[in-house]
Amino acid sequence: MSTPLKRAEFEAVFGTKALDSPLFYNHEYALRFNLQTLYEGEWSYPEIFLSSFERAQKIIRELFTPEKPIGVCLLMWGDKSLFSVRNQIDTLKGNHILFPGDRDHWSELNNPDEDDEWHVYRHTLLYEAPYKDITPLLWMAIASDLGVKPTINANIFFFDREEEILAYPYDDRGMDLISPKKGSPCPIVPQAKRYAFKL
Repeated sequence: MSTPLKRAEFEAVFGTKALDSPLFYNHEYALRFNLQTLYEGEWSYPEIFLSSFERAQKIIRELFTPEKPIGVCLLMWGDKSLFSVRNQIDTLKGNHILFPGDRDHWSELNNPDEDDEWHVYRHTLLYEAPYKDITPLLWMAIASDLGVKPTINANIFFFDREEEILAYPYDDRGMDLISPKKGSPCPIVPQAKRYAFKL
């Protein structure tokens, strides 16, 4: 049985700023994948979604293996209590995405320096999920800005501690991949690299 995922172990591999956007510009070893092949004005939102979702699945399948569970990190925003993001959690549960009892959760002020009467807290849920959960979670990430259901108001990250890679599909336009390994993640994704932006 694997050791439960905890914040300290996650940050020991990926660093304390691993979840701060934009990932591609905040990390030395990073790739940004282009998911968009169809564009607004020429195609419908469902068509744009399905095209981006198909490409995202191809990339994810080359990054993560079905032979082992996958690390998942969810960022959601609300007030100080986890109860404030219950609608997001209920949507996940309604799509058969369940959280293990040993998940890790922490919350922190999203912008602690701002003088605001109502403070927004960033809730982080960190856990290990079965490989099958990639498909519905990836769907929700890609659908976030297109009005396609189901989706949730959250940032969704996939990671592998052993390979030291972390993927963030930020919407239908693209996906960032980072690694603390020198020279990574390019050697890890020789096939998926063909979808990377030429920057």
